[in-house]
Amino acid sequence: MDGSPESLENELVAKKAAYSLASTRFLESPHPPGSKEAKAEFRQWYSEGIAFFNHFERLLSSGSAAGLDTNDLWTADKVDSAINILGTVEQHYDLVKAKAVTYGFSEHDFVPSPKGFATMQRLVREMRPQDAKDIERRFAAKGLPIAGFKERAMARKLSEWEKIFAAVSGTAFLVVLLVLVVAVPNPTEFQEFVFRVVLALAAGAFSGVIAGFLNIEGKVGRFMLRAGSGLAVLCLVFLINPPKIIARPVPGPPPAPGPAVQTPAQPQAQDPPSSSSEGKSP
Repeated sequence: MDGSPESLENELVAKKAAYSLASTRFLESPHPPGSKEAKAEFRQWYSEGIAFFNHFERLLSSGSAAGLDTNDLWTADKVDSAINILGTVEQHYDLVKAKAVTYGFSEHDFVPSPKGFATMQRLVREMRPQDAKDIERRFAAKGLPIAGFKERAMARKLSEWEKIFAAVSGTAFLVVLLVLVVAVPNPTEFQEFVFRVVLALAAGAFSGVIAGFLNIEGKVGRFMLRAGSGLAVLCLVFLINPPKIIARPVPGPPPAPGPAVQTPAQPQAQDPPSSSSEGKSP
């Protein structure tokens, strides 16, 4: 076993066959449940199941380390397999709970670790969120581990040509945008919209080669928006319109003076005439 994805893929077939054979021997055993032989078949069946589940988890990790998760066909196949195997895990532990006491064991002797099956769960959560929610609900109801559904999914690794393409396209978009900004200092509303689209594409392309995580979720108009990684940056840059945010109303020209309105002159009040007496005797 060299641990390569190809080797693990071939060994997975053998692990699955061994689990299937152990299941048949256990379920169709002629030995009474309390006998030594029956207990051995129970343990063999349980161990082969855990070996099969863990081997598939190793395959996912090895394939991701080798960059196979950049291959859409490989990823789609492993997502489907993970969903099927998680269903088998559920059935496996249902049977453990139903048969353990009958065979002289306690179901608590066969409890998976809190991080069990987390690699499969993360993959399904990232690629098929609706299926992940359904499986998580069923696992939680049966006391099975759900840590992988709660953890943040690992970012998909980009191949070398994808990194080069993202960097080149991002640079090209930025150069075009800078030229447009210089050539069109006062853009129209439509030109401003085009600039936002170009800037969003450039930011999304560049963010694809930057390590880290960004997830956004919210409502835009009548639609729900959920995006991650480069697409999240693209949406964020496009939806936020800095010119509108910082724009201030431009003061208009002062109003033109209207025609002068002349008011009639008020008549000036005249003093009443004064009376004088001339010193005549009556």
